[in-house]
Amino acid sequence: MNTNIVIFHRIDVPFSLSAVIEVYGGCGEGWSEWRIINESKTVQDTGSEGSSSCPGRQYGSPQIALRDALMVASGLPDPYIASR
Repeated sequence: MNTNIVIFHRIDVPFSLSAVIEVYGGCGEGWSEWRIINESKTVQDTGSEGSSSCPGRQYGSPQIALRDALMVASGLPDPYIASR
């Protein structure tokens, strides 16, 4: 398990009273993921997607991960999936 995980951004989901977005990743490792948490339950976590050999989406930028999380949380199409 990677012990160098840091949270780069933690913001409230727009128009929600209880949900938050966290963008996290490996400190100095060049990858980021995002998750939406609502009432202490993970609603979606990109770090759990993918295969065991290449887990997650591995965004190269926390800001791009935050953009995608905000889009999904706002009900817009997931740009990562739409681009595939």
